[in-house]
Amino acid sequence: CSHNRLARSSQRHRRQAPGKPVDLPSLQKQAAKWGWTAKKTLDVAQALYEIHKLTTYPRAAVRYLPENMVEGASAVFAALVGGGYVKDLDWQAPTIRTGKRGVFSDAGLAGESHHAIILNPAVIDQFSKIIAGLNADERKLFDFIAKTFLAALGPDYEYHQTQIAISVPVSGQTIVFKTVGRSTIHSGWRAVYGEFIEDRSSSDSEAELSQVADDESVGISAGNIDAKKTKAPARYTEESLIEAMQNAWRFVYDEGQRARLKEAKGIGTPATRDTIIEGLKKQSFLSVTKGKLFASDTAMQLYHLLQDRCPSLLDPATTATMEARLDDIVRGSAGADEIIKEICSSAKSAIDVLDGQGAKLDIQRKPCPAIVKAAKSKAEREGKHFTRADLVNYDTLRAYLWPMKERAGEPSAPSPAQLKLAMMIAERLG
Repeated sequence: CSHNRLARSSQRHRRQAPGKPVDLPSLQKQAAKWGWTAKKTLDVAQALYEIHKLTTYPRAAVRYLPENMVEGASAVFAALVGGGYVKDLDWQAPTIRTGKRGVFSDAGLAGESHHAIILNPAVIDQFSKIIAGLNADERKLFDFIAKTFLAALGPDYEYHQTQIAISVPVSGQTIVFKTVGRSTIHSGWRAVYGEFIEDRSSSDSEAELSQVADDESVGISAGNIDAKKTKAPARYTEESLIEAMQNAWRFVYDEGQRARLKEAKGIGTPATRDTIIEGLKKQSFLSVTKGKLFASDTAMQLYHLLQDRCPSLLDPATTATMEARLDDIVRGSAGADEIIKEICSSAKSAIDVLDGQGAKLDIQRKPCPAIVKAAKSKAEREGKHFTRADLVNYDTLRAYLWPMKERAGEPSAPSPAQLKLAMMIAERLG
């Protein structure tokens, strides 16, 4: 056991402000840790807003609140803290942080239609009654929204940050090893939000370090070198895919296009990303196994086909280019009709390329539960037996449920449901 001198031991008093209230993407990221899909998160959030009137508009894309909401937010804070929603919380008043680094910022909401999701100030006198009527999923999501909101108005988290560096002789050279840890002075906003913070207790940044003095001698009891291997990037989950869509600018190399896509908040919107993912699942492009998303063989066929013949359709920079052309309409340097024609022309070119080369995919579309149920019911009446393979093949079940007439030149008659739907659409469109 050799003795070495500490190169440095320092301790600093640090403060950490809380995060902001939630928007829909941050709700979906958190709920994905519970195994929820993006669609389920939006549905539950919509119920809290629309049915229970308990929270504000859920399809928000920003995490700021307007500056004129300070009074209303303070009233919600008082109702939650004073009403016993959280226990043993000694906060006497909310901490109001303004500006883009804070919570209340008109500048941060510039160009946005909706502010962050918080509890509805209009029903603060009914909180207890409404909360008691929530189901388990609604209560779980409500807790996250409420505690994130409370944390955003809570005091700073204060701690001592300690850094220790030790010089170790290795093969005739001196190598400096460093470690950083912290010890809590005042838990602040973490007192209410701590359960939603990922457990990082094993990391150096969270480790509790022993008290040491500068130039104190320490002993090295053992040393070894571990062989490690790099891992392939983890597969996407719904949580990480939504984040990737929101931050699609990271996959663009041109600085101007990166900036424009970042300003547009990526691909899709908070209100459509869950629908996009669900659509890919229904079309059998994506499957989910143990929470991980897997691209199907059909999806990979489509990817390679587009990569070979229409690579621009796969490039997030194409979205940035379209956003830039929409900016030209706002500036008056281009007309709306001109831009629409450009987009239509671009789409037609891609279609012509694919259609002209006879591009086809080997797609086996999966039937929806309603078709499977209808096919089973009809088969039971007619004494027909379906194999497992039949029950997951859309074309097989469709041919059984709606056989085409053989008479040349005469289309098959629509079903009563199809006819009813067509009449409704015709009436609506005049």
